[in-house]
Amino acid sequence: NMDTAGAVVARLDADGNFLWSKSYLRPSGMVSDCLIESDDAYVVTGFTDSLASTDIFAPLPLDYHPKLFTMKLDGAGEVQWCKGYENINTWYTRDGSRIVRSHDGNYAVLSDLGYVNNNRWYRPFLMKTDINGDTLWTRSFGRTNYQYEVNTLIAHSEGGYAFSGVIWGNLPGGSVNASYLFKTDSLGHLPCWE
Repeated sequence: NMDTAGAVVARLDADGNFLWSKSYLRPSGMVSDCLIESDDAYVVTGFTDSLASTDIFAPLPLDYHPKLFTMKLDGAGEVQWCKGYENINTWYTRDGSRIVRSHDGNYAVLSDLGYVNNNRWYRPFLMKTDINGDTLWTRSFGRTNYQYEVNTLIAHSEGGYAFSGVIWGNLPGGSVNASYLFKTDSLGHLPCWE
């Protein structure tokens, strides 16, 4: 990710020499994760914009409305398709997004929904798309008075998804903040807090 060139993707040979380097979503796009396909293609996820501020209590600028995106590139870096996804509030872009291939050949993307008006994580967001990036379903999870930050995503062999992160807040038993691990079914449902 570069300040003025946006999301940059480069392909290297086995010796680390550049074969090509291209930028996308200029000037402020950001790559978060990349899935390397078996056919020499790449599926990239990220955001069309991000904030440099790490102050989670600073109000968001009024014109700040980034989109989550997925983009498929061929082996030469040419865009095959690019899809943007909006959120009714905003995305929390500092942690990025994660992408995995589902066991049925489609894609799953995990990201953080943003806290209303502030640059802060709020709820996990899980989305399944088809091979062209079109949305099949979306899910969000969480309980009132807690904020959730996402970290990792894996496609489970049963067809569901497992993801982890941190729950921020005062938890039962006197604990404050804790790691979590959630496992969904194949349609992205959890048995609780959906």
